[in-house]
Amino acid sequence: MSKVGIIKTKLLKKLTESYGSKNKSEIKDIIKTVLENKKFKEMYLFYEEIENKYIEDKETAKLYIEGLENMISSQSTINEIADFCKKLDKKLGNISSDSNELYESLDQLFSKDTLSNDELVVKTTELKEGINNKIEGLLVESNDKEMNEKLNRVKQEVNTKEISRLNYFRLIELKNGLD
Repeated sequence: MSKVGIIKTKLLKKLTESYGSKNKSEIKDIIKTVLENKKFKEMYLFYEEIENKYIEDKETAKLYIEGLENMISSQSTINEIADFCKKLDKKLGNISSDSNELYESLDQLFSKDTLSNDELVVKTTELKEGINNKIEGLLVESNDKEMNEKLNRVKQEVNTKEISRLNYFRLIELKNGLD
């Protein structure tokens, strides 16, 4: 399935190529196609905005993420955008896309293949248990008081996280970092 991040990268590359070859009709056609779908355009702009976002305080970040959770909660919007991405991918042709870690993470959050609520609860619980076991092992091994305090704070934060798709992906990233 074509995802927004991949399509955004391909779009930028295709527009750059078209501009370089002075192919104005191709540029107009691509822009016209993108503007056809309001939801895709909003998502594209969101990716653009978050790419340059820097948030200093935790409260502002939390509010921003809550807004993000509202955006990704609508499965019909996700399906519509995914269908449009497929259409746009065909139109762009065989353009290679560079890897972008931020876009890949966002694409994973917005994926159609998300877990059901029941699966999310089970997987998040299992993930928390695995992380807690890993932290316990690190606590036993560590003699550094400061490190132990940080590990205990991480453990507490893991245990108090509410169950949501966003927190599930955060926990996956934490587990990968601990491995």
